Amino acid sequence: MYKYLWIVPVIALAMVMAGCHGEGVTTEPPTVTIQSPTQGGQAYDTLDVTAQAVAQEPGATIDHIEVTFAGQTKTITGASGTAEDFNVPSVSQDTPYTITVTAVDSNGRRATDSVQVTVTAEPPTAPPTVEITRPDDGVTVSGDFEVEATATPVEPGATIDHIDVTSGTTKKTIPGASGTVSFNVSELSAASVSAAAAPAQAWTVSVANATVALTAHTITATAVDSFGATGSDSITVKTSGTATVSVNLSNTTGVAGFSMTINYDQTALEVVSVSGGEAATGLTIVPNMQTAGVIRVAGAGTQ
Repeated sequence: MYKYLWIVPVIALAMVMAGCHGEGVTTEPPTVTIQSPTQGGQAYDTLDVTAQAVAQEPGATIDHIEVTFAGQTKTITGASGTAEDFNVPSVSQDTPYTITVTAVDSNGRRATDSVQVTVTAEPPTAPPTVEITRPDDGVTVSGDFEVEATATPVEPGATIDHIDVTSGTTKKTIPGASGTVSFNVSELSAASVSAAAAPAQAWTVSVANATVALTAHTITATAVDSFGATGSDSITVKTSGTATVSVNLSNTTGVAGFSMTINYDQTALEVVSVSGGEAATGLTIVPNMQTAGVIRVAGAGTQ
């Protein structure tokens, strides 16, 4: 029995040596953090994910970071960076999705972090801001003049795609976030005056004119950002010119009479004068007859 007692100190020594050898050895995994987007953020169309990792094991370094979103995985080489242009799923209603990042160090140890974002069914609703900086609201313009506008995105990550400048049906576009477009006062009245013949009477050749004064018109600048969100600013300008509206007729035998109305917007226009052309003998031109905002043109006979 005693001949085996020598084994005890050998085993004890081995255990002590093993303990000494293991002292100071760690198995710490790395740490990793998603820096952008933040918890509860929104995603639409495309998504970028920024992450940073730190190795905890002595002597270890971060090899790479794996980023996973909506079934897609992209790799950031090294300890930090951005995985760009994840495709955001199309959804019929706002839906939560999880972004997961996994850091891998040079010893193969791994660590994860995750955040939840909302994939939106529609573009973000925070509209850009836009300002018409020239001309001033309420000024009088004549001939050719310029409209200057500038816009600023509000939604995080958005940029300004373009600015539409409109008056009536006339629209001109400024590419990017700022710039100018040129107008002429004659363009401002294009949407405010229209002429329509009675359906049963098709007359075509010019014989009379009606002249209206251009008084007050609204100019609107609408900025569109990269998410499709819009924001607007408007001014009103006064004009000193005039616009002439032609009424067109033709000789049509067998038609007992003719009538046409010229419709105009009383808030923007006022009648200055009405007159008949050389071939307008027998025509009656009357502003504001029965209906405000209407000039009535009528003729009797077959010529």
